Amino acid sequence: MAQGDAELDQHIARVVDSLVERFSRTHDKQAVEQAVVDARALLESHARVTNYLPVLITRRAIDHLTGRGSGSATTRR
Repeated sequence: MAQGDAELDQHIARVVDSLVERFSRTHDKQAVEQAVVDARALLESHARVTNYLPVLITRRAIDHLTGRGSGSATTRR
């Protein structure tokens, strides 16, 4: 694994932790993790520059979890 990949993985782990806490009243941990995984898969596959991926992934996951994104089905507790 390249150094950049490990660093991105660490950023994404922090994103998941932050969003799990933020959405703890409305979504279980698995729903949050899946939103982040889906956002990462979509954005990372098209990224030419990866510096802003954590921010973009966070925004897309939040949009999904709040019902603002496409395919906005949410999992409630």
